[in-house]
Amino acid sequence: MSIDVGLALKAATERAIAHERMCPRKLRVRFMTHWGDYRDGLTIIAGIAVRPREAHMLEKGEHQAKRVIPWADLTERAGELVTLVDEIVQEVEARFEIHAV
Repeated sequence: MSIDVGLALKAATERAIAHERMCPRKLRVRFMTHWGDYRDGLTIIAGIAVRPREAHMLEKGEHQAKRVIPWADLTERAGELVTLVDEIVQEVEARFEIHAV
């Protein structure tokens, strides 16, 4: 069974907004498109704003988590988008020791 990519993106975006609203820190989930290089595909990034004492996390890129779905796989993997959003949010929140309520 094929899943509509547009509907899957809508559901993933809604989930991302819900995570942003529930997180006690400034969490942002972004969906980015890349063309023409090794990153070709849909990239989903979750990031938390760092505080001054956490600057080392920014330097190492530990304030973010990301997943990339190549364009050739997007239709087949559309059903995973909501789960991928959940995974990267949990991953980045764990780095900041934020526990879901």
